[in-house]
Amino acid sequence: MILEGGIVAYIIKGNKGLFYYSENSTWSLNDWKKEIDDESYFEYINKFELDFSVYSLEVLRNNLPQLLIDFDKKKLVNNYYDQALEDRVPELWKGTWLENTNDFLNLIPEEKKYWKEFNKNT
Repeated sequence: MILEGGIVAYIIKGNKGLFYYSENSTWSLNDWKKEIDDESYFEYINKFELDFSVYSLEVLRNNLPQLLIDFDKKKLVNNYYDQALEDRVPELWKGTWLENTNDFLNLIPEEKKYWKEFNKNT
């Protein structure tokens, strides 16, 4: 099984971080403002939670996160070169482009870095 045509996003909500994989439009937050406000967005993205058990370590290592969305702090950090998702955030949010992949990956907690040490309980 391969991951193709989407972005791995690390999502923080309620002080809990999980990985999701979906197409770019899922992460254009300004398009989802109403659904974020009424919480239905979170029900929608549940189906995109990344299930580490169905992918090989090689596939996971070739699909690093490129987006960090922190709903608690209302910030989005983008490392996905193909779209300016940092400009597609709701009002009162902070969107940032971080070009350096290593700097971006350093924002992810060490225990969540599935590409370093595969752990199905991540």
